[in-house]
Amino acid sequence: MEVDESKKTDGSIGWIPYIPKNVEPRDSPLLDISNQAIWTVSSCKNGYGIDELMSDNVEKYWQSDGPQPHTIHLEFQKKTDVAFMMFYLDYKNDESYTPSKIQIKLGSSHQDIFFRNAQSFNEPQGWCAIDIRDKMERPQRVFWIQIQVIQNHQNGRDTHIRHVRVLGPKRSRVSPTNRIFTGEPHGPFPEHNLVDDEEEFAAFMEVLECEMPGIPIESSNLEILETPTQFYEKLLELTTKSERRIALSSLYLGEGLLEKQLVSTIRERMDQVEDIDVTILLDLLRGTRRSSDGESSVTVMKPISDRAKIFLYHTPELNGLVKRVLPQRADEIIGLQHMKLYIFDDNVLISGANLSYSYFTDRTDRWFLFRNCKTLADFFYEIITTVGESSFIVQNDEVVPSSKCDVHPYLGGSQSYRDLLKLRVESVIEKYREARKSDKTVSETWIYPILQMGLLGIHQEYNLLNKVFAMKDAQIKMTMASGYFNFIRDYEDLILNEGTYQLDILTASPFANGFFESKGFSKYIPPLYSKISEQFLLKMQRSNRMNVQMHQYFKEGWTFHAKGLWREHDNKIMTLVGSSNYGYRSVHRDLEAQVMIVTTDPNLMSRLREEKDRLFKFSTHLDMVALQQPEHHIPPIIRVISRLVRSFL
Repeated sequence: MEVDESKKTDGSIGWIPYIPKNVEPRDSPLLDISNQAIWTVSSCKNGYGIDELMSDNVEKYWQSDGPQPHTIHLEFQKKTDVAFMMFYLDYKNDESYTPSKIQIKLGSSHQDIFFRNAQSFNEPQGWCAIDIRDKMERPQRVFWIQIQVIQNHQNGRDTHIRHVRVLGPKRSRVSPTNRIFTGEPHGPFPEHNLVDDEEEFAAFMEVLECEMPGIPIESSNLEILETPTQFYEKLLELTTKSERRIALSSLYLGEGLLEKQLVSTIRERMDQVEDIDVTILLDLLRGTRRSSDGESSVTVMKPISDRAKIFLYHTPELNGLVKRVLPQRADEIIGLQHMKLYIFDDNVLISGANLSYSYFTDRTDRWFLFRNCKTLADFFYEIITTVGESSFIVQNDEVVPSSKCDVHPYLGGSQSYRDLLKLRVESVIEKYREARKSDKTVSETWIYPILQMGLLGIHQEYNLLNKVFAMKDAQIKMTMASGYFNFIRDYEDLILNEGTYQLDILTASPFANGFFESKGFSKYIPPLYSKISEQFLLKMQRSNRMNVQMHQYFKEGWTFHAKGLWREHDNKIMTLVGSSNYGYRSVHRDLEAQVMIVTTDPNLMSRLREEKDRLFKFSTHLDMVALQQPEHHIPPIIRVISRLVRSFL
């Protein structure tokens, strides 16, 4: 918003007529809270610094002295509600020094700031307002504000800003649950009863809303499957009903009869619906590995390869000498395409399960079907096609780079390929973010797509979990499940030093580990995870963290592959479901996708608890005594190499 005003306006009061009109009465009158913050700038000419910027005399100004972006930092001593940033810009006098684009970021510190708003200016003259409230037009609660001048008029180098003001509401009003309650604008909790945890959770949700805005969904459109058989049957059912698109993203497709039946069903649907779009994304290393009878994911998909787009992702980290010397199976430790997304028209089935026999029969996992959710389906479809088009494709029984893969994944330079793929994925994220930011729907249930692609510098899951694990409230109940428990140090430290919640961790017993009794080096994988569990428990024990408990899953004849996070407090539940195991691989090496669900709907909350309870039904306590049992025996070689190989697990 730009306004005209005489350059002689008194800066201390001149901004008042130019505040946007869409300010709720409870926030009025807005107050100038600029002096509550400590101000610093990235650079300044001598005599044109903070004092001049904060002066009420608009004849004075801040002038930067260095490369763009030019930055102003504000740090508050406590969490503070902020609503607008007001800038006095004077193109008539400053010309090429006048900002043409300013970006605002907010956060709890300079390390976890998030993008809030950016605004362009065309020869501004006078006061300009940038709205930094959330999309429900509520103030943001922050410790830190970063103002960046991204561009000047006429491509000028340094910048002039003649005045800045930070405006906040008359009194604080933090919605304890963001937008996940129906009823009163504040939700069911009166402001004066707002507990610290609810305020913390609200701030967390505000950050998430800016990074990846939520999608409202009717709880009845969320189906939670209970068995691998249901998962397989649902894949077949949804395939036969698809009219426009089928998009499958998995680590690999197995070579057995069930997998071939799935491919046959897809082929039948392709013949029935001539223009249906079929897109499949697998990992190249795993998808081209041949079984003892010479078959692979690629050969199994031959019946549909004439019309389906079959993409194979290859990590850029496996290249050069390492690629030449590492044998098959071992090369997969470097990095994989790990997203498990199954899209049928506007229905999304998300899971941690791959497309192979054990995942259809006797491997415990989680399977969530989001029906009639076009926004989620479109987003994940674009992610699948974006990664796919930047990868290899199967053409005429050959695996070749896609025509849109402008940099070869392992011959074209690792960093160049990462930059290309990051740019493309981030453009999908930004498109989604822009489309969603104006939604002001109120709903009991919200879902948030979350990506983790650490090798590309995309850390949505990592940033989210850092905030979740740092929450402080003994009334919170947190549960985490992973078939391959291997927390990174950052998560361990937060749980150890910050969190006061009850945390239950469920992992696979050695018997339920998919590598139990494998041949070759793979046979050492279960004891490696026993060693990691032992180290974690010892850390908690030494720090007397009795609020953290571990459990192990064992069901005769079954393996355990479930992963997820649950946060329960009062009348709301948050859960994460998807491909990530929350370990080193998930954070740093693989491509991961999840959905976070936040709900206050009693029926859905009950179903989520029932799903979690089904996982714990076959669990026993895992402590230092249980780790002495024969199945947890840790060979001496594992004790020696565990630290060396942990980052590959």
